[in-house]
Amino acid sequence: MYYKIERFCKEQNITISQMCSNLNISPQIITNLKKRTQQGQDAKLNVENVAKIADFIGISVSELIKKEGD
Repeated sequence: MYYKIERFCKEQNITISQMCSNLNISPQIITNLKKRTQQGQDAKLNVENVAKIADFIGISVSELIKKEGD
């Protein structure tokens, strides 16, 4: 999930911090997501934040949470 968010931000020429500011969520949430992803652990985000991010990116929640290889 983190890499989808990162890719979207790069494509839109915005930083993850800017996205978080637009969504009124803490950048720490995304930082923790990145760490968990790099460690091979499952993402831990609440449903509300997942929905906000998916809507911002323009994809469904199921598409956002789907693993890259699936």
